[in-house]
Amino acid sequence: MILGAMIAVAIAAPPAKVVHPEERPAFEALIRMTALGSEAQYGGVAICAEAKVEPVSLELVDIAGRPDIAAVRARVRVTGCGRSSVQNVNAVRVAGAPPWRMAAAVPGDSLADPGLQQNLWPILLAEAGADVPKTCQTHELDDVYVAARPGQVALPPPGDAAAAPQAGRINVRLAPQQESERAKLDVSKAWIEVWPLKMCGLDRTVAIVLIPLRDKAAIFHLEIPMWKIDRERGVEAVLPPAPPE
Repeated sequence: MILGAMIAVAIAAPPAKVVHPEERPAFEALIRMTALGSEAQYGGVAICAEAKVEPVSLELVDIAGRPDIAAVRARVRVTGCGRSSVQNVNAVRVAGAPPWRMAAAVPGDSLADPGLQQNLWPILLAEAGADVPKTCQTHELDDVYVAARPGQVALPPPGDAAAAPQAGRINVRLAPQQESERAKLDVSKAWIEVWPLKMCGLDRTVAIVLIPLRDKAAIFHLEIPMWKIDRERGVEAVLPPAPPE
């Protein structure tokens, strides 16, 4: 699913077309179970059964071209066993028991759709794992965040001066091979996310530049290993979260 195929609207409680009133306890229990599973998956830990799961927001999701699909996105904070994260759970009404299909996204705030997130995750793990001891078997992803929103990434062509620095706007230079594909990229919609990853306690934080293709067939992504920049420069290279919209 390409970014933009889902539109989320904040709501106070699950709409009846997704959760019937008498189903709410079962719905909330399944949200909790899914959130705990996601925290374990991305946090690289065992499921913390005693963790506190608190609601953050609930959004109605409209899927483009499919008005027959009833779906919501729940954001919950999971706290316990030495960790705290914001987990994102997508729930779709289906036939059967229980009457929902749930899937968790990466923790924190990502503008990438769930399919793109699932594609990025093994790529990041593979790249991060290439420079750690072979015995390393653990990883920990903290809350993802947006460092530059769509329209706030400057990708100046070779020879052009970089844009003046300003909060929430980031300059990125494409490598020659990537620059040759510029005509296919919708650079005006590029954005940047930071995925704070650790492998066996070693910082492997990655910034990801995401640029939709003009034909909307896919999204180009460029991984920037922030931890390598830190190591090479001897100082911490931090991309702060983008200012609120």
